[in-house]
Amino acid sequence: MKIDRIVEEVVALGRGAEAALALEDGRTLSYAELSGLIDAAAQILTDAGLAPGQRMVLVGENSEDMVVALLAAIRAGAWAVPLNARMSAGEVDAICAHC
Repeated sequence: MKIDRIVEEVVALGRGAEAALALEDGRTLSYAELSGLIDAAAQILTDAGLAPGQRMVLVGENSEDMVVALLAAIRAGAWAVPLNARMSAGEVDAICAHC
């Protein structure tokens, strides 16, 4: 099973209302909410031309958006490459060149 499908498995087990993510502002995001966001984002990425097997570099901090983008890229069949936004431009460029 691909990691992006874990969220759907929890929803399928009837546990979609449970908290999947605890956010910095004190909110929680349920598995069902997260599933919907992943589906929508994966469709946007696919519509934008992201194809299976392509690499998608994600530069960001730990956040709801980063989790959704990571799992959506995987759902779209891409190789997600998450990078910390605190890396230097040179470090990011080197990783991108390697990808």
